[in-house]
Amino acid sequence: MIQCVHVALAQLNGTGLIATPSLVLIPGMSALLSGTAIPQATADTTEHSAGAQKPQVTQIANVAEEAINAALGLSVNLTVAGPDSATVVLSPATIVDDSKKIGGSDSPTVSILVYNMYDKDEETEDNWEEDIKEEFEEECSKFGELCNIVVMYKETGGKIYAVFGTVEGAKACAESLAGRYFDKRLIRVEFVTEDEVPKQII
Repeated sequence: MIQCVHVALAQLNGTGLIATPSLVLIPGMSALLSGTAIPQATADTTEHSAGAQKPQVTQIANVAEEAINAALGLSVNLTVAGPDSATVVLSPATIVDDSKKIGGSDSPTVSILVYNMYDKDEETEDNWEEDIKEEFEEECSKFGELCNIVVMYKETGGKIYAVFGTVEGAKACAESLAGRYFDKRLIRVEFVTEDEVPKQII
C-alpha cells in the first residue's frame, strides 16, 4: 500500500513521500524512499513474522493515510507502533499570500508599474484611456505629487506607469494598491526605473 501511495504522490508532486520519522521507522521505508530495492529478507520477515503481520499492515495503512493528508497540507498526528513508539506532528503546509508583494521593493524608485487596472477588451467608449488616467490620478495623487502617468491602453495586462516626485510617494501608492481588487481584478505593483517608463503611446 505504501508503495502505491509513494508512486501516486510522485506523479502528483514529482517527489513522492517525504521521509518523515514515522515513515523511516517502518522496515524497508528508507530503502523505498531512497529508490533502493527493499531486501527480500526484510519483506519476508515483515510478511511472515508470527503475530506481527496484522499490526504491521495496520501501521502501514495508517501512515499511508496520514502521509496523504500531509501532502495535502492537513495537520496530522503520526503514531508509530512498537517498542520505540513515537508520535510526530506535522503542521499544515504554510500558505504564503504574496498578493501584496511589491516587485523590486528592496530597491524602491519614484516610478511604479501597476497591473490589472483595466481590461482593454472590455472598454468600448471613445478615449476610455483618458478616463482611466483621470481616475488613477484622482486615486493616487493623495500619496504625493504625480509627475507622469502613462496608460498602456494598446497592450494587455491593464498596465499603468506612474512617476512620483518622491520615492516615499511611490512607496505609499504601491503599498496601497498591491493586493487590492479592482473590478474583480487583482492589482499587482512593481517598482521600475524611470528609463523604463514609456515617454508616450503612439
